Amino acid sequence: MIRLNHKDFAEWSGLYSNIDLEHELKRLDMEFRSEKPKNWFITASQKLNYQNKNSVPARRRVGDRIVQPSRASEFIPEDF
Repeated sequence: MIRLNHKDFAEWSGLYSNIDLEHELKRLDMEFRSEKPKNWFITASQKLNYQNKNSVPARRRVGDRIVQPSRASEFIPEDF
């Protein structure tokens, strides 16, 4: 189903560097056999872009703070 030439594969390898492109293309090929999209190239690009975005861990902003759990009860004696 997916007939990708070497030029497009090389471009997609650069665009979707966060995923295993060959694995995802095989998965999409199986998916497209059961449900053939009107334009497989655009549909595959969109699905690969989605997978690529979601495989990157969310970046933290500089101003984000990590809130530690309160352990005040560990430091206050019971007979206080």
